[in-house]
Amino acid sequence: MTRKQLQILVEQSYTGHSLDGAKVEQLTSKLSHKDLRGYIRLLKKREQEQQVHVALPVASVYNQNVNKVLLEVFPDKEILIEEDALLLLGAKITANDMVYEMSLRSRLEDFIEKVEQLYD
Repeated sequence: MTRKQLQILVEQSYTGHSLDGAKVEQLTSKLSHKDLRGYIRLLKKREQEQQVHVALPVASVYNQNVNKVLLEVFPDKEILIEEDALLLLGAKITANDMVYEMSLRSRLEDFIEKVEQLYD
């Protein structure tokens, strides 16, 4: 089975924006081992594309206003909140393979890197 055919099966596995377990069971029972591996890989990729990870220094900072803004920026995505104590006064947003880090720590690291470049 080609990658394109597997991609079509992945799209058919969804009802709206959510994965339909019954459809997945029906499809997986008919796939060969090799095709099943490719199908699962594409399913994982699709799920990852539908999620946005937001890391905050304290998860309690997350509120309705932040949620509203994130849903406007990332429509039709599932927002997952994580707590990361290493972040200082900021946030880290991961969507697909793009990482947006806005924190005091990243700014300080950028500053140190620039100073080191100037004096090397």
